[in-house]
Amino acid sequence: MLLVRPVIRLGSVVCALGLALGGASCRVDDVDYEGKLCNADAPCPGDFSCTGGACCKPRFTVTGFEVAWKTPEAVRLSWTPPENARNDFVKYVVVIAPSDSELRDAEQQALAAPDQEPGGNIRTDDDNPELGEYELRLSSGTDEVSATSIDGLKPGEEYRVKLLSFDSAGCAASTRTVVVRTDQDSLLSYVVFDDAPHPGGEPRPQAFASFASVPGSAFEGTTYVDWPGSSAEGEYELIGVTQLNASMNADFPTLDFSTAFLEAAVALEGNPLIAWGEARLLLGPASGGCASFEAYHLAPYAFRSGSEYRVIQIPLAAFVTDANAPLTPDDLATRPLCEVSFGQSFASGQGLRVDAVRFRW
Repeated sequence: MLLVRPVIRLGSVVCALGLALGGASCRVDDVDYEGKLCNADAPCPGDFSCTGGACCKPRFTVTGFEVAWKTPEAVRLSWTPPENARNDFVKYVVVIAPSDSELRDAEQQALAAPDQEPGGNIRTDDDNPELGEYELRLSSGTDEVSATSIDGLKPGEEYRVKLLSFDSAGCAASTRTVVVRTDQDSLLSYVVFDDAPHPGGEPRPQAFASFASVPGSAFEGTTYVDWPGSSAEGEYELIGVTQLNASMNADFPTLDFSTAFLEAAVALEGNPLIAWGEARLLLGPASGGCASFEAYHLAPYAFRSGSEYRVIQIPLAAFVTDANAPLTPDDLATRPLCEVSFGQSFASGQGLRVDAVRFRW
């Protein structure tokens, strides 16, 4: 008796029906989705990404994406880049929005048009050059970009955030979504430097920086710390206010360390090169004075170039010593504040202005 086994194809599924035996067998053929057209309504399957309207497999992904810390107007994002991804890396893009639907729209927009200008809920290397670098420049070692700060946010608001990693093949990998609520706006503050240093102090570096009052160059008021820069490529310098000798316990005993942060307006002019930098606090000994001191810093921290000031906020709890010992409430209560400064390895022609330095809580 002749058995007829018609073959039925359903997409990538091939089924042969055994009519005489009443049985059926099927197999699934491998499907290559690379280059297949896609969009938000027709996404790519599995580990494929829909980038630029076509399915692709990312060459690398980051891990450990999370919020490192937050303030009323900023969040610090951190992640772990994969090893040996330098040759495949092109840029990062951050999408951040107050709702799931707005985040989804921003992600789809960033993936559909990878070369678009930044704006709204999308942050690219046009706004933050740090996102376009695999590692920081002018560093004494190899410091991969593994964190960035998103500022200009609203106090007390909830945000959803993703990091997109674009590779040299034009494909992008997306991290999981993290949710963060910025802190409520602070009510109290202690001025370290504004139109005049308080309760004293001198510009750092003392031989080259000055308390300048050029019209239109201050963030607010008239006076700012000005460091004109150097012609030497890779020169490392810290700019700010030194020899403050401010008594923490006497000057602001109500400071709430759990919510306290350092705020400053910083303008980095000149070459847009993103380099290794830091924010630093110097505290004197418990016996008083600033003849000796201990440094607490946040590093690496990259400053963005531009003639306009950028307001940065850093929690005091994020500062640590070289031995990774954290700054504590007891340190602030018993030891004088000697210096607040910001610096980096500067590219030739870069200069820095610092204004409106204060602790807020």
